[in-house]
Amino acid sequence: MTISFNDLEDAFLWASVDFVDTEAWINRVTGQIYYVGDDSIPEQGEPVDLHSGNWVKVPHKNLLDLGSNLVFEFAETLPSDQYDEIRFIFRRKGAYRRFRNYLVAIGQLDNWHTFEAKITKTRLLSWAEQNQIQVSVE
Repeated sequence: MTISFNDLEDAFLWASVDFVDTEAWINRVTGQIYYVGDDSIPEQGEPVDLHSGNWVKVPHKNLLDLGSNLVFEFAETLPSDQYDEIRFIFRRKGAYRRFRNYLVAIGQLDNWHTFEAKITKTRLLSWAEQNQIQVSVE
């Protein structure tokens, strides 16, 4: 069974929410995606045995190095003084807000979004392949 990249990305975003316990699982045989967590999840029918061999848990973004490690990968593409400033930003709380503001100030916000989307897609597709999940890319 093949799932769309958009569905995979939605499951990934759900699994990567940091402020609640959320999980997403994909059935390798049927392509069904099952969401676990917050009470705002739409009704999904009967509960399923997620620990059977057909289900695989969608990783959190940090398991694919898509958290602060990705920020530093992007920073390496910038001049060294900007890289140093980004490293400094991530030494304190509230780093992502300050990082975004800094990118706006240096005119790199669009480049960051493009970089982040490209790497996220590449790593998600690689993860899916490793877990025998077929993904259609529109």
